[in-house]
Amino acid sequence: QISRCTDGTKGRLPMANADSEGQTELLARSKILFLRGLPWGVDEKDVKAFFLPIALREVTFVNCSNGRPTGEAFVSLDEKDTFDALLLHRQKLGKRYIEVHLSNEEGMGSRIQRMGVRDCSSGWIRIRGLPYRCSSIEVAKLFEDFKVTKDDVTMSVHSTGSLAGYCNGEAFVKLRNQETAAQAQKALHMTWVDERYLEIYLMSEEERYMAEAFQVGHRNQMLQHAADCLIRMRGLPFSSTVQDVVEFFQGYNVEPEHVILLQADGKPRGEALVWMDPDRVYRAKKTLHMARMGRRYVELIPAGRRLAAWALETEGFPWAEAFQVNCPAICPGLPGGAVPVPVWCDGNGQILMIGAPGAIVNPPCASETA
Repeated sequence: QISRCTDGTKGRLPMANADSEGQTELLARSKILFLRGLPWGVDEKDVKAFFLPIALREVTFVNCSNGRPTGEAFVSLDEKDTFDALLLHRQKLGKRYIEVHLSNEEGMGSRIQRMGVRDCSSGWIRIRGLPYRCSSIEVAKLFEDFKVTKDDVTMSVHSTGSLAGYCNGEAFVKLRNQETAAQAQKALHMTWVDERYLEIYLMSEEERYMAEAFQVGHRNQMLQHAADCLIRMRGLPFSSTVQDVVEFFQGYNVEPEHVILLQADGKPRGEALVWMDPDRVYRAKKTLHMARMGRRYVELIPAGRRLAAWALETEGFPWAEAFQVNCPAICPGLPGGAVPVPVWCDGNGQILMIGAPGAIVNPPCASETA
């Protein structure tokens, strides 16, 4: 949304750097302008729309040293349009006032060299506003027209506090290239999913790396794959038994050994964890979320990595079929104090199977590999 101010600032030109009429005239012939105050997530199309009907030749965004946007950009345009463009100083782009200043190639080069340029050519996008119970499979379904699979999706999680390891409503999706990412953003930005609207932004490789800092490492990859095989049930009657849960999932091949009833201080807390194939997890959440058990509605939500770690440590994977491995080992790279779950990796460190502590290594599920 672009709006124009009517408070009298429209004719006030920002020429603080000009200390004489000669310098003012020289700067007025500049083909480069400096913008400050851009909203987070703004792209080249938004900036060009802000300057319409003035045609911009190029837009260059400026980054912090860690790859995050600064809200600054340089634009180049025809010399004859410079003064008309300066009239947009302190006009609004979205909900923010944008500063428009004269600049030159030397100033632009110095600023970019010191700060950096935001490069979104890798095809990564960031999604905000996802329902907390959303999984990587459901995100992939949302982007299926763009040939996204669940392996292209990284769910973002809380990194601290009591919710550490649980989804925080954000995700990162890898598309083929920047053009495909832009098409996906245009098609799905501000669409509604379960009464929440999604914000979709292009992001650089550096931004993705910084955002995923908590999620880097073999242990978190392992726990994510384990969490994809878990459903967390919330709202169960306190009198519920394992058999009640098995009957609730009739038709989904759930056995009693696949169910863990959760307790607090030795008393039922109305929750359970259920192991099943990730595809069945997706279908079960679609069809059984908010279904009744007795007189209560039952929520089906992602388990999160913290509960997956606890389930692996205390129970292990419940599948009976075992793959005998001569030398099961903790995957290289696990940090100190990690959950002691044997992991079988191939020669490249790819996680193939996970098992309970001290047990023969079992596959997480029939269709899931790391």
